[in-house]
Amino acid sequence: MPVTKLPGGSAAKQGHVAKHPATKKPGALEGKSKPGAGKVEGKAPELQGVELAQGALSDAFEKLDKAERKEARQALAQDPEFAKLVKALGTYENAANALAVAMTYLQKVPEGNGIKPADVAEKIVGHIGATTAISRTYANASAALADPRVKAVLDKAGIDQAHVVTGPGHGAAANFALLFFEGVLGKIYPERYPQNAQGLQNLIADFCRPHSALPSHVNPGVPTVSEGGELGYSMGIAAGAGLANADSFILAQIGDKEAEVGPLQAAIENHNAVYDFRKGLVLPVVHANGLGISGTSIISSRSNDELRSYLWGLGYHPRIIDAEDTEPMKKANAKAKDLEGLLEQKAGGKTGLDGDIEKLRREVRALRDESALLTNAEMQKTIQRSIVNLANKKAVAIELEGTAKELAEATKAAGERPSDEVAQKRKQKAEEKHQETLDRFRLTRTPFIVYREAKGGGHAPAYIDGKPTKGAPPSHQIILSPQALVADDPKTREYLQRWLDDLTRDVGVKGLVPTQGTALGEAAELVLPDNGMRLGEAPLALGKTDAKLDFSDPGAFVPELKERGVEVRGSNDLVDKFLQKYFNENRGDAFFFGADTAESNKLKGTVTSLGRRLNTPKGEHHPSSTGPLGNAIDILSEQYLTSMAQGVVNSGKQAFITNYEAFHQVSASLVRQFVKFRKQAVEANDRAQTLGHQGDFRPPVPNLVLHLSSLAFAQDHNGFSHQNPGLVDDLAADPRQHVQVFFPAEAGSAVYMSDRALRGTDQVVALVVDKQPRKQFLTMDEAKELGDKGGLVFDFASTVKKGAKPDVVLAACGGYHTDEVLAAAQIVKAFNAKLEAQGKKGVGVQVVNVAEPFKLRAKEGDGNLVMAALRATGRAAPEKADATVFDDATFDKLFPKGAPVVMNFGGFKRTMDGLWQGRDRTVSNHGYINEGSTTTRFDMMVVNQCDRFTLVADIAVQALRAGKIDQATHDQILAFCGKELQNHDARMKRGAGDDPAVIKNGAWPAAGIDVLASSGT
Repeated sequence: MPVTKLPGGSAAKQGHVAKHPATKKPGALEGKSKPGAGKVEGKAPELQGVELAQGALSDAFEKLDKAERKEARQALAQDPEFAKLVKALGTYENAANALAVAMTYLQKVPEGNGIKPADVAEKIVGHIGATTAISRTYANASAALADPRVKAVLDKAGIDQAHVVTGPGHGAAANFALLFFEGVLGKIYPERYPQNAQGLQNLIADFCRPHSALPSHVNPGVPTVSEGGELGYSMGIAAGAGLANADSFILAQIGDKEAEVGPLQAAIENHNAVYDFRKGLVLPVVHANGLGISGTSIISSRSNDELRSYLWGLGYHPRIIDAEDTEPMKKANAKAKDLEGLLEQKAGGKTGLDGDIEKLRREVRALRDESALLTNAEMQKTIQRSIVNLANKKAVAIELEGTAKELAEATKAAGERPSDEVAQKRKQKAEEKHQETLDRFRLTRTPFIVYREAKGGGHAPAYIDGKPTKGAPPSHQIILSPQALVADDPKTREYLQRWLDDLTRDVGVKGLVPTQGTALGEAAELVLPDNGMRLGEAPLALGKTDAKLDFSDPGAFVPELKERGVEVRGSNDLVDKFLQKYFNENRGDAFFFGADTAESNKLKGTVTSLGRRLNTPKGEHHPSSTGPLGNAIDILSEQYLTSMAQGVVNSGKQAFITNYEAFHQVSASLVRQFVKFRKQAVEANDRAQTLGHQGDFRPPVPNLVLHLSSLAFAQDHNGFSHQNPGLVDDLAADPRQHVQVFFPAEAGSAVYMSDRALRGTDQVVALVVDKQPRKQFLTMDEAKELGDKGGLVFDFASTVKKGAKPDVVLAACGGYHTDEVLAAAQIVKAFNAKLEAQGKKGVGVQVVNVAEPFKLRAKEGDGNLVMAALRATGRAAPEKADATVFDDATFDKLFPKGAPVVMNFGGFKRTMDGLWQGRDRTVSNHGYINEGSTTTRFDMMVVNQCDRFTLVADIAVQALRAGKIDQATHDQILAFCGKELQNHDARMKRGAGDDPAVIKNGAWPAAGIDVLASSGT
């Protein structure tokens, strides 16, 4: 990669690291073949060549690392301003670490000499071992952004806000400390965390306390686009935030155990292939400290050569910084062991050791300081260089966009004037220029930093009671025993006191306010940018955006219905036309993602118009691919797409993901974490206003829209593995204010509900749309009413007159299930005609469609007898309107009191069972019961007991139970239904590949078809 230098920097790093320098030294796999040996006994010459190449690459990286390390150390020794900054970085990160320690172990600022049991937190929570790397990388990024030379580069790239996404562990005490130093916490909660002694006291008291804004991980109570804490989303969310905010720099802090999680692995694998480098700058840095809860992290256990080869192969330029690989740190670790030996002797009763202990302690501290200077110098130069290189890659990407436009114009002119030699030459030159720019773009590698540091590094005790803690399992969470801290024996509190003294330079916890004139205040002035680029102040970190989404009239995409049950359309065919216009008119504010399923889900027009992005050279033969300039990301990685989409939405823009219904489940946990984030964001907004914040701390953000198609009941070529409507089941358990599910009945309502999904805020919306062509049966007005209100009585299909009380309500939720309900209604109508001819009363059925199933729920808290009893005693707040459910009048109109309900649902039956809880109705639910195969649509209905014959039989059962029909009528209806199902089973056993015409064409209206005629075997 071209390693661009900063203005005034060393020229040693110009050039490329793309070619392997010649070398006589084999790599790590060195070996020799014996003369005449075969492939088993020796090594083939080709393999030896590979090993030589690996050795050459390793040598090249070592030379580059040494050159960059040498440059950093020379600058430290020869540039007074740089040395001053690096020293300030040490002071600043030590203070952040000290405050993180105080927040973790204490409940108040200690007074007087020594820490007393009353100072110790009642409950100690947190992962203190993760904090030091967070502090170091955060502080160095902040200082790099404050450098005027870097600022000039960023200004040229259009970057005017910066943010950090933190993934490692539960080390947020470091983040909160840094936000306090930046003054950000005081701006959000001016009455609670002002930058003074009282704010410091409150910060320490509130950390990890119940219902606090400051739990053990980053959360919406502070500026962030990510729910931190080892969830595996950090790089994807950072990429999404950068994608949505072209004016941003995002530091993605990645935990090494987190890097083993699927979303993170997918992000590392896919980032270079699909990220739009015309957008924000994303710098990934892995905190490789080696440990998880009870095991070694894989990425940390790999050698530097392995890591470099791996990351290089994925298109990155890897840079490894090792805080442990300095001579001062090695000496410090050895002396720390000697120090612990003296402490053990003192604890054993030996006297006269105080002077030696104090001297050795200060030697260890000085060596650690010296090591920190070297590491911070290296880290600072690396981050500066990485930011510049990212800005350069963005410049090439933007240049590529320009050459593409030039090529398009030249190609058009050449096509219009085929005999014009000048036009043809212009086209050829434009092609060459565009290809040259494309090659430069693809050869410009993305920086990727791996920061090695033993967990519990910094100034934490390296040994406790003779046992190692630094780089050992005790450092993962709580290094010091909570029980020992409050015991009569003060030894453990002495460890904590020395720890804090080393970090604060004996000033103590009370000195952790960056006031003017103090060492911390002076350090903060050097480390913190004063140009609006502080990492905690980015507007995107609060979802504040200038996005203005443009919406078209959805009715323009819905054809008027000429006759019910005649016209055939696919719902997604209409949705595709609507989305195509929406996403093209909202480029930069609305982002389209697909899990390699967009075209399969009939959204080809949208993908083709936007262009599928693929930065790699192969694959451009695909008709919808526009290489690095595409605006649709359609790759088979649900987890990366979902984490990116969360970064997009949490930073204030729109995201839409299409996927197969079953495979949205791959990233269901990410979706549910996003729901939690939105819930907490609303609560944080209220809390901030309560504590003095003026206006919205966190404004509403656009919905995250999940488009589910290729549904369980109608797959193209796939069987049981692709039949899973579980995402809706998951969302039903989430906070109702932040989830919504739409099941449009047909194409028109699908368009209206797509529009609604995109217009909303602060929700996850699952848009469940059938893609197979179906007969249409709603007028435009009916489709709009259903789309707007979420429920509609189908008077045209009912067997009772409008407004009359029915014997049974037959309800559908979902497109294919609506077809079966309409078909069932036709069968009931035919039976009614026979009954009336016999002088009997027919079954009065009201047909209903519910397109928003979550509106079926009772008002929040209704139906829970215990809560109702507690409310009567004052336990709960006064009742308030619940806009997430049907109001009483609407519900009673759809489902009149006293009429049993037969419900046919496109999701799990158990989901619908739960939605009816608390409603005073007799309901018989039908839905997916985990039966499936590669089979016909109707057979999927039959095996899951959702078909028309099972529904008609259920209507008869409910009508008999309600005393609306006699036993003979009940038996007659069940006999017919049983025979038809027997005929169907016979067809399936015979291997029928399709359903007969009487089944396929038997939905409303069944013109010319006798629905009571046998479908045969």
